[in-house]
Amino acid sequence: MSLLIKNIKELVQVEYQPHQWIAGRDMARLESISDAYLIIDGENISSFGRMKDLGGELESKKSQWRKLIDASGKMVFPSWCDSHTHLVFPASPRLNI
Repeated sequence: MSLLIKNIKELVQVEYQPHQWIAGRDMARLESISDAYLIIDGENISSFGRMKDLGGELESKKSQWRKLIDASGKMVFPSWCDSHTHLVFPASPRLNI
């Protein structure tokens, strides 16, 4: 059973070829798809694309959708977030008395 989000106004941060590393100027580029769909199986994105490419699959698999969300007029940002931090004080602060 899958989750289908359909009629997405703008699906942001899509990658057709996943990257191991993105840094610098490349971080400023965000690919997106207008009038899109997104299919999630369990915890993983299994498919995405333009609504026109979803075609007959929408009706033929209607019974398998665990949940169907119509996101008309809304943007979707399915993204991986690198929530790392930088050490400001790599050693314990010491008091010099």
